[in-house]
Amino acid sequence: MWSSSSQHLCRAAIVLAVAIAPVGFAAEPSPKDKEAAKDAYIEGLELREKGNPAGALAKFQLAYKLVPSPITGLAVAKALEDQGQFVEARRVYKEIVALPPKPTESPEAKSAREQAAKNAKALDGKIARLVVIVRGFPTGVEPDQVAVDGRPIAYSKVGTEILVNPGKHVVTASSASAKKALKVEAIGGESVTATLDWEQAPTDVPSDPSPEVHAEPTTTNRLVWWGLGLGGVGLAASIGGFVQWRVNVNDCEDYRRGHEGAACKGENVRAGTTGLVIGALGGVVAVTGVALLIYGVATPVPTTTASRVQPASIWLSASPMGLSLYGRF
Repeated sequence: MWSSSSQHLCRAAIVLAVAIAPVGFAAEPSPKDKEAAKDAYIEGLELREKGNPAGALAKFQLAYKLVPSPITGLAVAKALEDQGQFVEARRVYKEIVALPPKPTESPEAKSAREQAAKNAKALDGKIARLVVIVRGFPTGVEPDQVAVDGRPIAYSKVGTEILVNPGKHVVTASSASAKKALKVEAIGGESVTATLDWEQAPTDVPSDPSPEVHAEPTTTNRLVWWGLGLGGVGLAASIGGFVQWRVNVNDCEDYRRGHEGAACKGENVRAGTTGLVIGALGGVVAVTGVALLIYGVATPVPTTTASRVQPASIWLSASPMGLSLYGRF
């Protein structure tokens, strides 16, 4: 025993076969097209019952293309309407009504034609109307393109009602130099106006100019000179201090060997300790100078800023008393 679904598909196939039966017209579809249309129509019914509206629509559209009849057209229009494509469904409904009736048209085909007329009228209250207005264009000049959701519309339709499906839409007007866009929301059965206020861009200005970027000239950061100065002083102090410490240690050892293990002279101990402290402090200063040098090299100063700052001058002088640091900071 067949299921109710199978019985429904079988009846649909019989109805379609009757609707597309040959009547001897010149533009009659070929038997191959009729058979392909019947198969596509049945597959569309099966997909619709399985919850695949997109797949069903594709099959119904194929059947309607192969054999334009009230029955295949009604299936396409209903599938479009179920998916909220009211404008497209209304267009197909009107196509069905405009199909020339056949002398041997079946009752099912006549019923589909009548149903299409009723459905088309019912959709008038569900379809939204959109009026596009473009203002600010020079007299006699038109934008290169006006479009709704990316689909161009004739400029002659600007200012008149355009049928759109309910929901959000993007209206654009573009020319060689600029583009305007506006988002609108259309409500079924109502009219909405999208006004694009156009400001004509100068012809010698590109549509998307890129700002020129000029790198500001820079000069050496004064911290570089601080780093060099501190590093040099610290290094010299560190070397001098440790040399002084080493000399006094040697003097102390010589003195103890000559005096059979006697304690070092106090002056050697004091001088050695002082040299050790100076050497350690010199190392800290040298490390600080290196850090300032690295930071100064990594961060050059703009010339406009550096011109307001006197550069630092540093130099060293050697004398019998040691190294001396001179400079202007």
